[in-house]
Amino acid sequence: RVAQIVSDAGDAKDFGKGDDGLSSWRFALDLTACLPLDKLGYACGVRTGLVYFLCNRLLRGLQMDGLLDELLSQLGEAGGVLKNIGLQRTTKLFYLMTLSGHWAACAFFVVGVDAVRRFGHGWVLADGIVEITREIQGADEFHYEVEQVVPSALAYERSLYFAFVTMTTVGFGDIIPITASETIAVIVIGYIGVITTCAAIANLTMLMTNFDAAQNEFQRKLQQVAFYARYRDL
Repeated sequence: RVAQIVSDAGDAKDFGKGDDGLSSWRFALDLTACLPLDKLGYACGVRTGLVYFLCNRLLRGLQMDGLLDELLSQLGEAGGVLKNIGLQRTTKLFYLMTLSGHWAACAFFVVGVDAVRRFGHGWVLADGIVEITREIQGADEFHYEVEQVVPSALAYERSLYFAFVTMTTVGFGDIIPITASETIAVIVIGYIGVITTCAAIANLTMLMTNFDAAQNEFQRKLQQVAFYARYRDL
């Protein structure tokens, strides 16, 4: 009985160490994602490009992999279908593709609005999402004040549409980058999209190929038995 108690205490101690390390990592990630870098930049005198200081909030998406693993594990225990490793991997890759598309859409919209504010032209202006209301000229800076003239849902829809068209290498050409910052964003989105899309499609192809592997193997053995029976006149 004493030995069992000592063993359980040792396991609890080891579990606590791993859990503390994981919790510390998650706490540091959440703390970094919650830092108001845009407010700090404004306090330091930055007046343009403050939207880029919000990128630290994307760090929260790194925790979604663990949450998705837990969800797939629970679904696998409940239904049994998602116990297939290939199906779990394909689900995670398509989720990663969807999440990447969301991030790419938000980033492309932010870059487009910032380009209009600084240069007076950009894809959001050409697409009719925003309009320039007035020019603001100060002692050491010049920028434009813009106003969104379409609902946020429509703006997100157009941004998400462009992100997935770029990531899947379709490229209809109805929305194109205009400024240098938009072009750089499209290059980055394209590289990320090629990797995630190819990985997702490759895993889906492998999954569909091996989905009936056990049944195909059973049929092959039956054919061998039938051939052997004919050969031996059984």
